[in-house]
Amino acid sequence: MSNRNHDLQPAGNASTAAPARRRMVAACALMTSATLVVATGIAGVHSAEATTPAPQPRSSSTSMMVGTFNVHNGSSSLGNSRGRLDRIAAEIRRGAFEVVGIQEADTAMRDQLTARLRPTYTYSLLGDARGINMTGGLIFYRPDSLYAGQTQGTVPLPTPSGPQRFALYQDFYHRSSGAHFLFVSVHLANGDGRAASDWRSVQARKMAIRIAEINKSALPVIIGGDMNSNRGAKYVYDAPRQVLQANGFGEVFDRATARANANFNSFNRLARNPPKGGYRPDQIYVSGSIGVQYAETMVRIVVKKKRVGSKVKKVKLYRTPFVSDHNPIRSIVTIPGQ
Repeated sequence: MSNRNHDLQPAGNASTAAPARRRMVAACALMTSATLVVATGIAGVHSAEATTPAPQPRSSSTSMMVGTFNVHNGSSSLGNSRGRLDRIAAEIRRGAFEVVGIQEADTAMRDQLTARLRPTYTYSLLGDARGINMTGGLIFYRPDSLYAGQTQGTVPLPTPSGPQRFALYQDFYHRSSGAHFLFVSVHLANGDGRAASDWRSVQARKMAIRIAEINKSALPVIIGGDMNSNRGAKYVYDAPRQVLQANGFGEVFDRATARANANFNSFNRLARNPPKGGYRPDQIYVSGSIGVQYAETMVRIVVKKKRVGSKVKKVKLYRTPFVSDHNPIRSIVTIPGQ
């Protein structure tokens, strides 16, 4: 990761934030600080990358911040006003991601966010005019830290109803270290009950098989997305987790040596009183060779005073207006030397 590490702070005021902050600062001290400054605009970045030779992989490991964020496009309750688009862009910047999967952003929102995020972020050249990225996600990344390679595309997933579901993939080289990895963004089918979980099992299996076929160089793989599943009883079983674990992937909260806000649900329901329990439909999985130093559910918390009888208590509430009905997930991962 770049020399902007001093800006990283665990988001929110959860009780675990203080010790987690110290652990994250220690983890960040291990991360790469060298960056290549890219002064061109979005079009220039892509045209330059098309002709610039990829960095050569080195033997040293590389740590970076990765993430996933469902931005809840077109919600009747949130809308897509300029103010909300500004908040989404600000949340992406606050995440300090070097690469992040974005779900529920169609082509129009992609362009609106790009205008707000350039030149810090650009996006992988995936999707088409019909906006298939709506249900597959987008891949935003920092062109000063990462170089997008030539392995990119979409994986159509079996879809029971509604818009076609996709997984999107892109390989990246770290500009400083040359570390080479594959990043996947996905949005699986929603719904409660066994039948819906069975569909997610089929989708996750199709994604895992296809990514393995594409990944001929056996690159480390990071999968981020809205899995529409967790350990909650309403899903009967956590299909994506079972499938991905069977294929050698681990979820970052399971592997992380330090965590923050792990008890916050990633689906906030637009409820000011934060739903808790650690239920996260938004998840990041990494292949077996990738280390995980830190995992966090990013929250925006304010402390309010509330009178209860004769006493005044402090309560923690979500800050409004909401950015999305989902909280971003971020993680510091370590790509092994290659």
